[in-house]
Amino acid sequence: MEDKKDALISKTISMLLDNGFSVADTRGQFSASFDIIARRDIERYVLKVLYNIDTLKPTTAYELAKVAKFLRSTATIVGEKTGGGLLEDGVIYYRHGIPISSLETFRNYINGERPYIYSGPGGFYVKINGEALREMRMKMSLSIGYLSHYLGVSRRSVSLYESGSSATIDIFLKLQEIIKGDLVDHQDLFKILPEELPEERVQDIYVQMLLDILERIGLDTRPAYRMPFDVLARDEDVISLIASILSEDTESTKIQLMKRISDVLEEDAFLISKRSTTRENINGCPVVNLVDLERITGKDELLRMLEKRAR
Repeated sequence: MEDKKDALISKTISMLLDNGFSVADTRGQFSASFDIIARRDIERYVLKVLYNIDTLKPTTAYELAKVAKFLRSTATIVGEKTGGGLLEDGVIYYRHGIPISSLETFRNYINGERPYIYSGPGGFYVKINGEALREMRMKMSLSIGYLSHYLGVSRRSVSLYESGSSATIDIFLKLQEIIKGDLVDHQDLFKILPEELPEERVQDIYVQMLLDILERIGLDTRPAYRMPFDVLARDEDVISLIASILSEDTESTKIQLMKRISDVLEEDAFLISKRSTTRENINGCPVVNLVDLERITGKDELLRMLEKRAR
């Protein structure tokens, strides 16, 4: 299973590179929450790859959604199969609120072909553009009763479709037979994610200190678990940051990976030293000691310091 997953990760990375993305490959390196960070112009993705999408754990889904939100990216999963068989191309699946697709569906999506079918309890569904349906029905002088009889559903079901409810794929195809027009609500199925993230208890005192300082200067923050960094931070505008507490056993590969993620997303990453240090960066990643950080009075001051120390 692991070999199949690794092969799928490699295929996904190759596809992204072929389509003009910058990529950070994080598989198996300090991260169980995501495998790939990718950017192309303003498109940014945090991807998890699973051979069987049913193995996704709620905690992994939550961490994936969190890092995507704080790095202003789209969280998605590329998968191969589910318990019922191979994933269908052109269909979006969901597990714990995360959108999932086959590699081919994702390839088509980044090339401008948005899927409109999603998997739900009992089958495949299409979200109906209720206003368009109502306008076209009235233009064709079709009553709700006639349409319900033609579709083999209740009048209430037709009213729900006109209110924007989803229809099963077979009902949608029947609608298309009688009403010749675009009835799809073309919302981006890859960007349906829970907006609210629950608060988390922090065990590490230094991580909590860093969170407190960043919040004081006006940043929203969250601790990061099972990732190559310890803290995520952002403001309401454009700032996104990742930071890690530097210790004697911090591995250089972790720092390099953190810097690679920073470079791909063109966001700031920095290391926090618990003690006073003369080092200003490691592998191009700025180093700030806690004492200096505590003296900072605002976001702009922090960004200027990071820019200076990254040189």
